[in-house]
Amino acid sequence: MYTSMTESDSIWQLPNTLDTEGSHDEIPHHQPSNPYNYTNLELAERKNTLKVMERDYPKLPYAWLEMVYDFNKNTPKEEVDKIINESLWEGPGRFTQKQNRDPTKNFRELPVLNLNEIEN
Repeated sequence: MYTSMTESDSIWQLPNTLDTEGSHDEIPHHQPSNPYNYTNLELAERKNTLKVMERDYPKLPYAWLEMVYDFNKNTPKEEVDKIINESLWEGPGRFTQKQNRDPTKNFRELPVLNLNEIEN
């Protein structure tokens, strides 16, 4: 009849040919990027602030929140105040289409067919 398999007979057991001691030190670990060279304390503060921002602005993409945090943290306060006080970033962007634009401006002129001439 059927015999039960022991643990050593298992087909799922990997061969014990790897040196398990010290081999985990050789595996490279992921290092998160830190383009602004934040210290560990600043990274912890950034992480905490981004959690609060994510809670307060749930519909904004996380990458936008990161961009806003990094911009505000790495831009001089005078420049940020100037942008806010002089409304430099308000209004349409340079790639926004103008509302009063003629929709036929980009199309070439097509000949108009006169149906009365075709019937004759």
